[in-house]
Amino acid sequence: MIRCYPIPGLEHLGPLPSVTTILSETYNKGRYGKINPNTQSGQNIQFRADVGTAVHKLSEIYLKGGRLPESILKSFNGEPKLLFEQLAPIIKGLNVFRGPSGKLCIEKVTYSVKLLTAGRVDLVVQSPSGALEIWDLKTAGSKRTKEQIHGYFLQASAYAQCMSEITGLPVSRCVLLFAYVNKHRDTGELNPYTEELSIEGPDIKKYLDEFAEYRRQFTHFQIA
Repeated sequence: MIRCYPIPGLEHLGPLPSVTTILSETYNKGRYGKINPNTQSGQNIQFRADVGTAVHKLSEIYLKGGRLPESILKSFNGEPKLLFEQLAPIIKGLNVFRGPSGKLCIEKVTYSVKLLTAGRVDLVVQSPSGALEIWDLKTAGSKRTKEQIHGYFLQASAYAQCMSEITGLPVSRCVLLFAYVNKHRDTGELNPYTEELSIEGPDIKKYLDEFAEYRRQFTHFQIA
């Protein structure tokens, strides 16, 4: 499935393919195999995706409103609530960037004319220096592999290019904020914890150059 974003004012370019679609069709293609939703493995993958969606929704509501009504917390009970409670103290202190419209850049649709791509960024944060930071919230049941983390940084570097283009501001850092949960083999007790990984300056450029090559390989929508 090719996900595309129509960008107001850029209709002459047509809908732009998403960053994640480009990476799925190039960097990730054939890397993890086809998912069968009828198998236990496929169902586990879908469960993890559902948990991730719920945690993102909780984080978005929290950042926009500053608090979460108890009714919402109850509706997202279990693992999503547990993971969100690990993330909340970290994201609470972030200075979320406000775009030209004055809206907080949370789940922000952004795009790059240079790369002819678009996507939705979890969080755009503004540092004390005025530079921007791309924050990507991730949930998982176990530590991610080097290949997965590499792909996440490719994604974040593309978002950095997008935000730099539309705001005119530099992006100084890309952050992956992971919320993990381990399940005790004997007791079934859930043990959540967080991990923060980031790249800065020259490393963002290195990942962006690599993403640009994958963008050129993506043949569904060629760069002129």
